[in-house]
Amino acid sequence: MLLQPLGHLSGNRRSFLATDDAFRFVKDLHGRNLIVPVVGDFGGPSAIRQVGDYVRERHDVVSAFYASNVAVYLTNEQTRVFCENLATLPAARDAWFIESKSLRTFDSKLRPCGPAGR
Repeated sequence: MLLQPLGHLSGNRRSFLATDDAFRFVKDLHGRNLIVPVVGDFGGPSAIRQVGDYVRERHDVVSAFYASNVAVYLTNEQTRVFCENLATLPAARDAWFIESKSLRTFDSKLRPCGPAGR
């Protein structure tokens, strides 16, 4: 099953609660510890890097990173650190970066980050 996160732009409901199948899909991911909630400072030195450590310990990769609207709250310096932190994640080549109003490839998120990006 493929969830289409920006379905609201075409009038389709795409919340994981919109259908029983979508809910079961997300519940299954959560049950297998494939959704890792992060509470911490995304512009700080450790929250995102610890996610990377967690994923590497399991010999896995990040296939999607949901950042909601965190960028709105970061200073320029925190944004730089956020980019550096994201660049340390073991991301799949086809990984997605999801924000509250956009969906793009992980690499396209990192490109504008400059040297910290990929």
